[in-house]
Amino acid sequence: MSKATEKVADYLKKYSRVFFNIQEWREYSANLDFSFSGRFHGNVIPLLEGVPSLFIIIDGRMQEMCEYFKVPIIDVADFDANKSMDYYYEIADYTEFNKNYRSLYQKFEEFAHKNNLKILYKNYA
Repeated sequence: MSKATEKVADYLKKYSRVFFNIQEWREYSANLDFSFSGRFHGNVIPLLEGVPSLFIIIDGRMQEMCEYFKVPIIDVADFDANKSMDYYYEIADYTEFNKNYRSLYQKFEEFAHKNNLKILYKNYA
């Protein structure tokens, strides 16, 4: 494990939360001002709750997904626990994500249709 990864892991051990119930996770996330995670899905629920989120790139898979969806990222090597949360909040710019979301969703719908898959919507609220 690199020094940068160790620093992020130590920080997240100290401040992160783990949930096994989506409703509890959503309720907790709804009260946040900001979220950041080294796990792609760690930011999904906060995003659904309208919380600005920053994705920490920890491996190639995560980098590919984040770049595909154009969500705001920071490389794990660039994380500095001494920097303020305001610094990281400012990096969480969703301009590119918002510009591209509609076309990405249309691609998803086309894929589902082509493969005879039905898209189901579940409301967790």
